[in-house]
Amino acid sequence: MKDRLVTFAVALLALIVTFAIFAPQGKNNEDVSLPSSEDSGDNGLKGLKIWLDRAAIPVFSLRKRYSELHNRELFSNSGNLLIVSLPHYREALQSEWKPLQEWVERGNGLLILGHIYSVPEWSKSENCLCDAVQLLEEMGWELTSPVPEQTEPGEEAKARVERGIEKLRSSLRESPPKATELLPLSTLAPLQSVKWLESTMLPKLLDEAWSITSDTDQLALRLFAFNAKPDRTVLWQIEAGKGSVFLSLAGDLFSNEMLNKANNAAFFKYLLSQTLSPSGQVIFDDYHFGLSDLYDPEQFFHDSRLHRSIGLILLFWFLYVLGYSNRLVPVRPATEVVSKLDSVEAMAGFFAGRLNKKELAQELTGNLLQDIRLRRRMRDEQAVWRWLERHPQISDAQTKLLKQAIERRCSQLHLLTDTITDIRIKTLS
Repeated sequence: MKDRLVTFAVALLALIVTFAIFAPQGKNNEDVSLPSSEDSGDNGLKGLKIWLDRAAIPVFSLRKRYSELHNRELFSNSGNLLIVSLPHYREALQSEWKPLQEWVERGNGLLILGHIYSVPEWSKSENCLCDAVQLLEEMGWELTSPVPEQTEPGEEAKARVERGIEKLRSSLRESPPKATELLPLSTLAPLQSVKWLESTMLPKLLDEAWSITSDTDQLALRLFAFNAKPDRTVLWQIEAGKGSVFLSLAGDLFSNEMLNKANNAAFFKYLLSQTLSPSGQVIFDDYHFGLSDLYDPEQFFHDSRLHRSIGLILLFWFLYVLGYSNRLVPVRPATEVVSKLDSVEAMAGFFAGRLNKKELAQELTGNLLQDIRLRRRMRDEQAVWRWLERHPQISDAQTKLLKQAIERRCSQLHLLTDTITDIRIKTLS
């Protein structure tokens, strides 16, 4: 009894330690809504995907890095629209931005949904637009926000943006997010049906004004601004080569929660009219939000099915340790009992290995002819042969094989055995 209690205590301790090692730490990622085409939470884009499917507009879930956009088997050369949400849940590589820039300048559209006026729950960084800043710099544009402190000469725009955002995001929990109206600034005819947009933003972040400048003569088209502050632009349209970039500082315009608010859906129709060609597709950037066609060890180890499987294995092991077992008893050799069938098979194998195949074929055929003669009450063997040759269910090939066996000219025992069995069924059963 004491040994069993010690075993129970040790097994329980091992189980607790194992669960402590493999149990997920922190907040479960499955509870966080991400802006992907498969997420049905508030931040997801599944509603937009379903709406496009019902409208027969081709959609594609990009589950590889941006370099995959150059795959001509999947995408047309131009006339596509890529939806990118920032900040990424999975960090993008530096090598991804150059292929993305070339893809846009080739004649495609890029919609950047930056959550700059909100703090998304999946964000791992204080700066959600640093990737957009880098991409725009490659295209000759600079996205900046006024920062009170003096910046050192030659400092990159990325550093200035980081300091501005870190300052703005202090004490954000003091006020909850609220619905904010965006009014159009452009008088373009396609935008006349879009009276206003709606987005959920944090009031303490609305005081910051962002601007886009270029080192060339190009100007960014200002599309929408705050209702209460018309000088604060929220959404721009930027020309990039033969393509266009739509930069929105309101990241939830087309989320499941906001798509049917105000004229958000109508504005997305405007984006389609400006970018999508008859052969183009609306592409969702799902790779950077956990959906991948590539092997991802991080995603594998965060999969809840893995933890459940390990838990079941440990539970069965725990029950095995506590249960009765004779695993410590010396192994006894099993006693083999020789049956009559084993003796017959052994003798048959002994004789079969020493008999001549042609003689064995002759004996098998002779036994068949003898059985038919006795069963059918025939005078002699010749009568049996004549009866077999006239039998409608026995072929000439079968009778020929039997004659070869009688004459010791047959060594194909498998074929002969099958033939004899078939004839017995047809004539003696």
